[in-house]
Parts: sequence; structure tokens; C-alpha cells
Amino acid sequence: MKERLLVRITGRGTVVRPLPKKITQIGLYHRLDISSQPGEDHSRTVQASLAKILEARRIGLRVWTDTRPEREKHLPLESLVKAASHREIQGLIGANIGLKEMQWLEKLPVITAVAIIYPSSHSVSIDFAQLAQLFVKALADKGVKSIGLFTHLPLAKPSHLTTEPCLSKISFD
Repeated sequence: MKERLLVRITGRGTVVRPLPKKITQIGLYHRLDISSQPGEDHSRTVQASLAKILEARRIGLRVWTDTRPEREKHLPLESLVKAASHREIQGLIGANIGLKEMQWLEKLPVITAVAIIYPSSHSVSIDFAQLAQLFVKALADKGVKSIGLFTHLPLAKPSHLTTEPCLSKISFD
């Protein structure tokens, strides 16, 4: 990762850019507008919770919503690149991103974490096995005898990713 620690100052030459002493602002990048999209309640809740946690720590949250056409999302979002390069943000969270965005987000000169199911050194992912166990236990505690799961998410390893929906049935017999 390029840190861009050197900066040219007219009349002084090239100097080492001072690192911020503390985190003052975190960036949050959304690949789509979550404010009005149906099915994005979870994303709105996560963003609101993150804002509340950061506010309690006196850390700002700056949000970027990528409204560009899908065919342009493989290109870096200039305002975000500028903010990262000028250290206006000290970290970035990528939400609801795909491989197109991942390729340029991971090159930004700030610490980056993304919620993505594809392998990446910057990724944070859900433990689907534990999530499933907790769901099943909660349903069993309520007396449910069987459940069906309809999803496009991988039910096995990330190497077996599929975009085809699948239906699984779990019985508690």
C-alpha cells in the first residue's frame, strides 16, 4: 500500500508528511444510495449505529455514496481518493461493495476495511456458520420444528460462491 508519506512544499522541498496524532474522521463508502433503496434497512441501521459510536468518541463520519452508472464503478471515486490522499480521513469502511470497487479501494492510502465475501486482506466477513447456529437455536427455542432457507449467499466455503438461488431445508427431528 502506498502511504504517500512524502509531500513537496514550495520553497522548502520534500518533507515527510506528519501522521495524524489521533483519528478524527472515518470514511464510509456505499456503492449505491441506501437512503431510499428497498431492502437496505440493515445498511441504514449499521450506518446509524456506526455514526453513534463514532460520535461518542468524538470521531467524525464522512459518507460517500457512489451514484455513478455501474459501468464507471471500476474507476476510483475522485472525491474519496482526494480525501484519503490528503488524510482528511484516517480510515475507510467499504459497505455493500463488489470486486469492481474493491480493486481501487484497497489501493487508497488509508487503512481500509470492507464487508465482502471475496478473499481480501482488507475484508471483514460474517461467520455464517455461527450466524446460522444462532438463528436455528433461536427458532428451536420458540418451538419451530423445521425451517427453509432461500438465499444466494454461499452456504459452504467462499471458493464455492454461486449467484444461483438455492433452497435448503433443515429439520429438527
